[in-house]
Amino acid sequence: MKTIYSILGILFVLVPNLIFGQLSESEQKLLDKYYRLSNTGVIAREHFSFDELNWIRSYLKLDKPDMQRISSSLDDDIYGAESFQEEIGYFFTGDLGTFITLGPEAPTTDGETAGDIDPTNTNLAYVATFNEGHFFRLNLLTGEYTMLPDIDPPGDERWSGLEFDTATGILYGISSNFDSSSTLSVIDPLTSTVTTVGDTGLPAVIAIVVLPSTSPMGSSMFAVDIITDKWYKINMETAAITEYGHIGFNAGFAQDLEWDGINTIWFTAFNVDTGLAELRAVDPLNGMTGFFGAILPDIPAQITWASIKNELLSIPSHTISKPDIFPNPAKDHINIKVFDETGFLTVYSLSGQQMGREKQLNVGTTYLSLEHLSSGYYFLYFHNSKGRQVYKLIKN
Repeated sequence: MKTIYSILGILFVLVPNLIFGQLSESEQKLLDKYYRLSNTGVIAREHFSFDELNWIRSYLKLDKPDMQRISSSLDDDIYGAESFQEEIGYFFTGDLGTFITLGPEAPTTDGETAGDIDPTNTNLAYVATFNEGHFFRLNLLTGEYTMLPDIDPPGDERWSGLEFDTATGILYGISSNFDSSSTLSVIDPLTSTVTTVGDTGLPAVIAIVVLPSTSPMGSSMFAVDIITDKWYKINMETAAITEYGHIGFNAGFAQDLEWDGINTIWFTAFNVDTGLAELRAVDPLNGMTGFFGAILPDIPAQITWASIKNELLSIPSHTISKPDIFPNPAKDHINIKVFDETGFLTVYSLSGQQMGREKQLNVGTTYLSLEHLSSGYYFLYFHNSKGRQVYKLIKN
């Protein structure tokens, strides 16, 4: 890309009239400056006014779609925070020029950089701030924030993304020092407890997304890194990565990924080269993104986190009598007390792998050994004729 910019920069200097027609002296200087700075990789918005960037985008047709559009779905409401106006709200994928405001951002001077909607209650979202790790529960009906205990990322990193797994209800966090490390963690929103999964080895992961088993890629986690501008698959148990490809544009801060629940990964992006907040869609098979349009194109805008109201895929029954499971956290075993009807229990890892055979639980208390499990988070799937329940288990 830098080589292309260099060639184009030379063409601008030598034959501007041939390529673009007559330019004023100020316009020619503006274009020369843009290509000179683009060749060094700096952020365009830091060196141009909003009006200057608008003129450059229009003149060079930088808002032209870069690949065939991936999704036919344009009826999603995407919630999130817009940092220039310091507001939270939502926009409709079929109308990117309108942002419906719910209220001001979190009551802190530290900006929101990570957030996601709770699939167990889609009227609530959880939000984290960048520098201080402030943690909030956000009511999407009223715009009211409730401050929770702070969550501390590993080492010198800062929170860049939050993502619920809609199959399990677990909340993942990604943090980075934006130089040499990016760590995947599990966050308990009820206690603000952070459990490290592992370092991805990537320099600057800015966003993650968890896909359900019904997606084209099956149950999986993907991420975008803004230094490499590449798309990666992350193992949710070890944080090991697999590179999939280049995203196709120069990404800066203010990025997020969100599954639409059907067939599309939406990408609320900030494009460094155009200075635009953009809505893109990701092809998970190769990481390439398709441009759908500019978000709030008439004003400066950055969407720092984004989320769709995706409900939990494992829907609890309202009639099933919940068993008691204790102790939890557990070390060597748990006891499961069933009250009204024989049921069945299966243990799953965070990635959805079944850990042993399904166990029948009769009415009364059943002892279940955990000695074969390593320390970490697991899910207990209980079902009987009345319904089903999913529980989180912590093995120390």
